[in-house]
Amino acid sequence: MGRTGGEQTRKKILATAEALFAEKGYDGTGIQDIATEAGINKALIYYHFKNKKDIVDSLFRRTLEEMFAMQGTAEEKIRDAGGEENVERKIVGIIAFLEKKRKILAVMLMESLKLDTDGYRSLFECAKMIIEKNISEMMHEGEAAGLKKSGGRDELLMHEFFTGFLPIVFFALFKDRWAEFFGCDRTETTRLFLDVFSRSHIRHLNG
Repeated sequence: MGRTGGEQTRKKILATAEALFAEKGYDGTGIQDIATEAGINKALIYYHFKNKKDIVDSLFRRTLEEMFAMQGTAEEKIRDAGGEENVERKIVGIIAFLEKKRKILAVMLMESLKLDTDGYRSLFECAKMIIEKNISEMMHEGEAAGLKKSGGRDELLMHEFFTGFLPIVFFALFKDRWAEFFGCDRTETTRLFLDVFSRSHIRHLNG
């Protein structure tokens, strides 16, 4: 199988799996379901992925990669921390992107929260892979910009995960329900989140 054809097949499998997971849930979707819906042989799925968990991990990794790419380069993030000129536009774009992924995000997060599985490892491993690359660049750019950070890599890893990644993901998942439950205007809800997120996450880079 040629590289181009193989990549197209892999993308087709992921797109099909994402749609089925969102519709039927993880447990309600089997490898044969994905193969049937994609119109391919089940063996072809195992050629590209070890198992169903590997498909979910790949979907999560791709989502995280796209999310962090939308934040911009480390240089841009450091610059935003000082001037905050493009922060709101970028975060609004990320939230809009994640809202489109709401159903599959819910599936992936539910898998990570199950107490009788090691699903959380997939979440942590995918996040670690993307975030560590991001913070390595941030530390380099931060030093060049004269920003001093205590705690180094471990602090930045925790900061990016617990005050950056998770808040945005959960806001995208619950924004509409939050606004409805608390009787808030949706536009005002987003504005308030942006203000809180900026103070708790972005401005932290300046120490």
